Amino acid sequence: VAARSYLYYKLDRSGAIADGTSDQVYSCGREPSARHHDAVAATSGLVLRYRDTQVAAFFVAGARQSPPSCMGGTDDPTSTERYVTYNEGLSGDALVQTSLGWVNPANHANRGCLSQNGSHCLAEAGWDFERILRFYYGEDIEIVRAVGACVTAPMPDAGPPPAMDAGRIST
Repeated sequence: VAARSYLYYKLDRSGAIADGTSDQVYSCGREPSARHHDAVAATSGLVLRYRDTQVAAFFVAGARQSPPSCMGGTDDPTSTERYVTYNEGLSGDALVQTSLGWVNPANHANRGCLSQNGSHCLAEAGWDFERILRFYYGEDIEIVRAVGACVTAPMPDAGPPPAMDAGRIST
């Protein structure tokens, strides 16, 4: 959901996204598993919005984390933990924005930055994706489903988030 939200943000802002560390890159050297494909299908079309603005949903590797808090780790081989925000329970102007974007309360697209290592830790601790997203991007983000030819029907147990027109994304 974070990667898709970032994609929508970049397409809206510049019409393109780079295949590299400046935007998104998949270079783990291994093929996605059925678990990964299932996660994409279960969240098909879901994106993050805040006050009618497409959220940038910045994400980085972050430091390796340990339960139960899954934050505060210092093993940070990519030196990206400094961009991660921990916005659990925060909303509105109390939210901490990331320096990866323009830091200003008026910039509704900057709702913080997710840690991929931290997210993995939280998922291993039993957190679902919605709770993990709110942990990094704040309590008041909206999770909505875009509509369009590329969006497939959600899995049967997935709740129906509100729809948005993928052709009309405002920032």
